[in-house]
Amino acid sequence: MNTPLQPPNTKQHSFNFWVELLLRVVLGGVLLVAGGLKLFHMPLMADSIINYQIMPEAYVNLAAIILPPMEILVGLGLIAGLFYDGALLIATSLFAVFWISVAYAMSQGYDIDCGCFGTANVTRVGLLALGRNTLLLLGSVLLWVLNGSRCRIDNLWLQRSAAPLHESSPQV
Repeated sequence: MNTPLQPPNTKQHSFNFWVELLLRVVLGGVLLVAGGLKLFHMPLMADSIINYQIMPEAYVNLAAIILPPMEILVGLGLIAGLFYDGALLIATSLFAVFWISVAYAMSQGYDIDCGCFGTANVTRVGLLALGRNTLLLLGSVLLWVLNGSRCRIDNLWLQRSAAPLHESSPQV
């Protein structure tokens, strides 16, 4: 029997395990880097959000303040498997919003920086940014399909909480 932090025994399950783990590390790493690079440049982040012209200006500063720490926490959650289902839901939602934003900007003909990685990597809105966001979104959807990894901190808690009481333990 496998422990919660070991890959399964069969070849197919083992392959799925490693694909899922690789996707979690890649997607979580992208979110960690993106959030970390934007964390100390929130005014520039707000400018990037304004350039898309899809959010009322009253909410731009709030979005610029919340997004970088959220990306960091979600990235950590994906990599570590901590609050994994919630982290994956938020990551998939973020990737969908990023894809829609870039597609909208392209459809409107905006010539703007995507703001994906703050000021460290200035990528214009275009096919490269849309392709990257497509791969990130597809990767997160694939994680939902493969959702069965035993390599999650959550599984340690779930296994302990589901363990039956020993017969020798006192009954209350």
